Amino acid sequence: MTLTPIIAHLAPSGQRAYHAVLTPTSLHLLSPAGAPLAVLPCALPPARASAAFMAQRHICASHDGRALALVGDDKRLRVFALHVKEQAIEGLQEGSERLDCPLPKRVSALAWEEAAGEERILLVGDRHGDVRALPVSLSGPLPAPLAQVAADNESPDAAEAREAAQHPAMTPRIGSVSMLLSMLPIASSSAAAPPAHLITTDRDAHIRISHWGAQRAGHLIARFLLRATLPVSALARPLSQPDLLLASEGPRLRLWAWRAGEMRALWEMPHVEKHVCVDAQMERMRENGSLGKWNARGKKRAAREEEGEEVKLREEPKTLVVREMQVVREGDKEWLVWVLDGSTAVHMLPLHVLLSSPSSAAPEDPLQSASDEPATDVSSHLQTFDFKRPVLSLAVVEHGEQGLQLWASLDMRADVGAGEAGEEEEDVKVLEIKDGGVSEPLALASLLLLRNTGDAAS
Repeated sequence: MTLTPIIAHLAPSGQRAYHAVLTPTSLHLLSPAGAPLAVLPCALPPARASAAFMAQRHICASHDGRALALVGDDKRLRVFALHVKEQAIEGLQEGSERLDCPLPKRVSALAWEEAAGEERILLVGDRHGDVRALPVSLSGPLPAPLAQVAADNESPDAAEAREAAQHPAMTPRIGSVSMLLSMLPIASSSAAAPPAHLITTDRDAHIRISHWGAQRAGHLIARFLLRATLPVSALARPLSQPDLLLASEGPRLRLWAWRAGEMRALWEMPHVEKHVCVDAQMERMRENGSLGKWNARGKKRAAREEEGEEVKLREEPKTLVVREMQVVREGDKEWLVWVLDGSTAVHMLPLHVLLSSPSSAAPEDPLQSASDEPATDVSSHLQTFDFKRPVLSLAVVEHGEQGLQLWASLDMRADVGAGEAGEEEEDVKVLEIKDGGVSEPLALASLLLLRNTGDAAS
């Protein structure tokens, strides 16, 4: 089985740019040109070393690029400090692991507060709807562990209460009634101050705007944005109009004036579903081990297949969830870029066309069903790049006057996608954005070398 890298490109500011490439056994730090800077071991259990499991992992860099957070479904949070010399990242600091602690719940979102100095605040959202603000020091002695592994006879709730009593940082700052999907800190007017607000979304289609500030007072709710009919899995703000908010609802995009709580537009792209090729039930079975032979359900399935019996999976409707969505700028032009979960395509929209296009107005009747709202079809403005393989992650590479690059890492498993038979395929593709246009996908050879390292041997 091919072990595909998971890529997160991190370009915080100026020359402090690097790529973090997560493979099943290691975390690689590369320069923008692809030169190796450092390698960290982070092995996964052999039964779970697959692209499907890796896609559940989260990797996030601080805004200045000096801290890198990594967490997976094992609920182990690790934060590393990076060495900076002459405004460039050169690798890891000595004693670089600044935080290593188990978390009480599985993580669903990570975000950093913008900060100066040696102190950082990492925001951790989990699948039970809680958000924690964890302090991270990039220098000095290593801090005491924030949490300890629960005893065998200790319930998760009891362990969480004990950790909160021992370490105030583990106390949830926000509590939602359903799984948290995304977070977006909103910077305050002062660059040195913590974010003024924190916008979160959950699986119950809520967009919540909470006060934050120095006290991280997430329990104080400014307002809810309540028109969504599907889970809002991703948020983005136009760089030129930060008072606007873009929220994804599967094949729909909703535009909000978030400070006023007003919905401005609703757009739809009805044809993006055809690019989703990953079966949701198959992936759930793969994640819980029932496709293998290491549990009872997997053994029964394997025995039936060996006897020649065709084992069919129950057909389920496709669930359209946006995995990644972000706004990128090249020159004076902004693009909205996003990927659906399990999709083989990267979708792009020129944001100025989107914001200036005729849009559906907010309903006059506040009691009108949101499912009956008219939506404007913007498919004619959509640029779609189909890689024939599911896209695992996106990475933005800034090259100044030379434009932008979008890196896309692909799922190369034999049972997903529709690559060309007998053709050598690349697991990383690149789109170049320059002078207001987007090039055809290019292959990126530098990351293909990771297949031939110790990662592939494992």
